[in-house]
Amino acid sequence: MSGRRGAGLSVNLRQCFADGSGFELRADFECPPTGISALFGATGSGKTTALHCIAGLCGRSGVSRVQLDNELWQAPGHWLPPHRRRVGVVFQGSRLFPWISVEGNLRFALRRRHQADGIPKAELISVLGLESLLRRPVWQLSGGEQRRVALARALCSNPQLLLLDEPLTGLDATWRRRVSAYLCHWQRITQVPVLLVSHQFEELLRMVDYVIPLHAGTTLAAGDLAAQSVQIDTPLTSAESAAAVLEGKLLRHDNHFALSELCVEGHTLWLARLPETPGQTLRLLVPACDVSVCLEAPRSTSVLNVLPATVVGRRPLERGMVLLRLRLGEQYLLSRLSRKSEELLELRVGRAVYAQIKTTALYGYGDLRQGGHIVGEGDHS
Repeated sequence: MSGRRGAGLSVNLRQCFADGSGFELRADFECPPTGISALFGATGSGKTTALHCIAGLCGRSGVSRVQLDNELWQAPGHWLPPHRRRVGVVFQGSRLFPWISVEGNLRFALRRRHQADGIPKAELISVLGLESLLRRPVWQLSGGEQRRVALARALCSNPQLLLLDEPLTGLDATWRRRVSAYLCHWQRITQVPVLLVSHQFEELLRMVDYVIPLHAGTTLAAGDLAAQSVQIDTPLTSAESAAAVLEGKLLRHDNHFALSELCVEGHTLWLARLPETPGQTLRLLVPACDVSVCLEAPRSTSVLNVLPATVVGRRPLERGMVLLRLRLGEQYLLSRLSRKSEELLELRVGRAVYAQIKTTALYGYGDLRQGGHIVGEGDHS
């Protein structure tokens, strides 16, 4: 299948809701023409509402503007109705047609195809494990099964934009990985831009290229996932669960100690053994609360991972804590520690330090964007 490339999705939303909530959406962002982008924020920040506006489901707004590539969908004096926007949507609730079977839901999507060269229905049925469900009515399906059918229906329509609202909700760990892998595969094959919403940072690690933070209906500065994770003034780093994303190359496995060795910015990192094959690029989640700081390289310590770094930023937190931003070559770490420790060590910006990270604190994630992770027919591992 030949891919498509364009200018991407450009969004300027100005929407006030007369439901008594007083909520106002003021979202301005652009998504790259390819890859998977994410709207990320806390519950109630406006993520789902933004998706509905892009799909044309919130009605006309005189000042909003939505454009995909060179096609204007919405602007002052212009309105393209939802059925002409060729958007595939997976809602939080499946919104399947309950009066027809799974097969009927998929056939409905196929009839809406504008081109005949979409992903074959048989492939979607196989990868998403729907073979035994085709004749069943929707109301007999579990929540996870409905989610997979909803995704298959959205992909069957051969959309020019795919919008996903918490797409992994209701799936167990095996299906979460399988669906994540297939979404990355589908995006690479079709080159169709994907915008998903999530408030779970770990959902983004395997599949997302670009992150758009959203807070109280307003978008903040967007960027690459790894870069966004260490911007100390965004929602991603405001909570106690703040964590940095590092990218590194898997060098080898130490079977004797059940560890994996990675290279990050020329330095070695050890973590619990991973299932991936040496040579792959991985993403690491490094919680800020598990990064300690010292001024000299420790000589006798149980901590295997000691990395030279430089303090490049700080953010005061509540309860006497502070968040430090540490440069590690071209990448960054976060360290959450007490302001007393900061003062005792004189951890001012520009100070050279050593970051210590326990092996048990590191979590490695295979980068599904690279490909090679698609499970075959009948393989649910």
